[in-house]
Amino acid sequence: MRFWFHADEPDYYLWRYYVFQYLFLIIMKKIVLSFIVLVLIASSAKSQINLEKDFNGSVLFAYLEGNAYYSLNYTNNKVLIYGLDYSLQKSISLSVPANMYLYEAAFVSAHVFNEDNLVELLVVYYNYQPTSDTGGYYYYTTQVVNENGTVLLNVPDGAYSDLLFYNNGSIKLLVNIYDFSASLYPLNTEIYGLTGSISSSTPENAEITLKNPYPNPANNFVNIPYKLEKDMPAELILLDINGHEVNRASLTPSSENVILNTSNLSPGQYIYYIETKGKRSLARKIIVK
Repeated sequence: MRFWFHADEPDYYLWRYYVFQYLFLIIMKKIVLSFIVLVLIASSAKSQINLEKDFNGSVLFAYLEGNAYYSLNYTNNKVLIYGLDYSLQKSISLSVPANMYLYEAAFVSAHVFNEDNLVELLVVYYNYQPTSDTGGYYYYTTQVVNENGTVLLNVPDGAYSDLLFYNNGSIKLLVNIYDFSASLYPLNTEIYGLTGSISSSTPENAEITLKNPYPNPANNFVNIPYKLEKDMPAELILLDINGHEVNRASLTPSSENVILNTSNLSPGQYIYYIETKGKRSLARKIIVK
């Protein structure tokens, strides 16, 4: 076997042909690999999570409607309703009772509290009453109002509410009434029958139940009762009033209560909800002193 060639020998040209062919294959391979990498990068970029809208403040899914979002403007005491394309659909001005402040709005709907085509919602107002012996307490008022400002229901001392849905299609509104001026927080519950109907596109996950937190307002901790119907992992997510996450706790179906440490939180209002497998419960609110 020969290892050296003379330029005038036929083997020299054959050797040069193979070398050029080898180099050509290497170059083509690199070009093909580079193209594949670029395609994969482009495909990966398309599959990323994309920011669609950045709202100022927290935004919740319009309860029982399935086709809108709503947010609270605490400065101007308004409820703002947005479509799925994030365009502003409606602005509802709230008539806040004298010496009170907007606390929360819930159950934004069109056919739950009655059968007309106006938007109705449940609104909670609050204020703080200072006292010399205990340092003060919060008191609340719950109202059901429509988009024109008409008050359909007024419940003094009503602090927390729930809707109950029955198999026969009827709906009940439960309003918990607290006297926070007393040390043991005396409680009674008023139940109201509603004439409306349930939307077929209810956003709330029926497999998750959030009950009233206590104590609320909270000093160092708050107990949050919950119920998960199925054996599935879930998380409780706590947001500040601007929608920024401040705490997250893992939940299990075997337990029906979680205790959140609030001693390291700044005084103010916070929103929480349970999320599992991409679904979330109706949001609730707590106040931290």
